[in-house]
This record gives sequence, structure tokens and C-alpha cells, in this order.
Amino acid sequence: MLNRPERFDADSAREQWDYNAEGWNHAQREGLDHYRTGLHGPALVDFAGDVDGKKLLDLGCGEGYFSRQMAEQGASVIGVDLSPQQLDNARALEAEKPLGIEYRETNASDLAEEFGEESFDIVTACMSLMDMPEPERAISAAASILRPGGRFIFNITHPCFQTPYREWHRDSDGNKIALKVGDYFKSGPIELNFVAVSHLYDMKTTQYHATLTQWFHWITNAGLIVHDIHEPRPTEEAIRGHPALADAEMVAYFISFDARKP
Repeated sequence: MLNRPERFDADSAREQWDYNAEGWNHAQREGLDHYRTGLHGPALVDFAGDVDGKKLLDLGCGEGYFSRQMAEQGASVIGVDLSPQQLDNARALEAEKPLGIEYRETNASDLAEEFGEESFDIVTACMSLMDMPEPERAISAAASILRPGGRFIFNITHPCFQTPYREWHRDSDGNKIALKVGDYFKSGPIELNFVAVSHLYDMKTTQYHATLTQWFHWITNAGLIVHDIHEPRPTEEAIRGHPALADAEMVAYFISFDARKP
């Protein structure tokens, strides 16, 4: 059973990610987050398609992983996040390997005030929306800064399988054979723990668990149309390189949305 945090708001999220920033940046720079580099990250790049020449905002950019992916594909990118420490790491890498990315500190709900309405062709959010205290407000804000015909491309942990109760069922040899989930309809924040193996030190992140119905309602209530969804699965090559990815062949760990503004 995953813990429920006592507090989850913009200030607590900022404090949490400022604390996590060094360990998180280490894992990304050293390529230790195999689910990102071998599964949902490349899948979201492919899902975004042709972004060349597009004005793009990367929402919840963190240390800039997906901002750099989009800039390398030819987009003109602004990355935003609420964690100053994460943004310091993003700017340091931009200075080291310039791609023309601008990074700004702002709350997701303040995008229209920061940039003006209908000012971007594409908004992306790589594994960040579920880490926000009010994802519905973030989706509405993203919609407001999209131009007509614009796209909101984002992925999240799959709400059907990242539930408040989650436990692997194993055979007598300890091999994973099925995932047990529960409390799917109990929406709200949950805490995830990351051990120091890949992140330098133990850390916690807080996610807002919501049902698929809630996610769809938040998208459509913001005036967007769900054009496509995708549940990425690891390739055989990725599993050979990192066998731990094999469990993502058994259940969908992530889901991506392509939502468009009429």
C-alpha cells in the first residue's frame, strides 16, 4: 500500500523536487533511469512526431530531459518548472551543450499570465502532470496557451496500474508473474519511494492518482479533443540491454495522450 502524504501543494512539491534535484539529475545524466531512456522517453518523442520549426513549451521540464529531446528535433523550446534546483541543473546542461532552450520558473497554472494565450504550437509534458497537485488546472492552462490546431502531447504513469495498492505476485523462484492492484477509484495524492541505487540517496515523489475517466474529463473540459493515445511497451532490444524493463511487457506502465485544440 502506497502512503498518502499529509500535504501536497505547490510549495511542498517545490520543496520535494529541490531536495530530489541532485539525485534525479545524476540518474538522468548517467542514463540510469532505464524506463525513461529505454521506454517512455523515446516513445513520447515518436508520438510527438514532426516538431521542426514549432514553438513548443515543455511543462514540468525538470532538469530538461524532454526539452532537449524536442530541441534536437528542431523545435524552439521553452521549459518551465517550479523547482529552482531542477532548473539550475537544466541551465547548466544548456550552457554545456547549447540547444537554444530557455528555462523559466513558473507554476503550471500561471502559463497564460506568463506567456499570453494562444502563443504556442505545441505543449509537452513528459511524466510531469501526475506530479502536480492540481493536474486539471495544469491541463486547462496548457490548453489556454495553445494556438488553434495546437497539440498537447503528454504522458503519465498508467492510472490503471499505478494505483494506491500495488504489489507484484511472484512465483516460487521470485519471478514476477502478475501485478496486483487496488483502490483504483480512490483518487488523491500518493507517495512513491526511490532508493539510492540510481539516485545517490533515497528520495520521495508525490503523485496525484486519478482514474482514466478523470483524465479524459480534465482534457475535454479544457476544450481539447483526444486525438490519439498510446501505451508504450519495451522493444526486445531494450529488454536485452536492460532486462528489468521486461516487467513493462506484462502491464502498461505508462500512457501517452495527443490532445488537440480545435
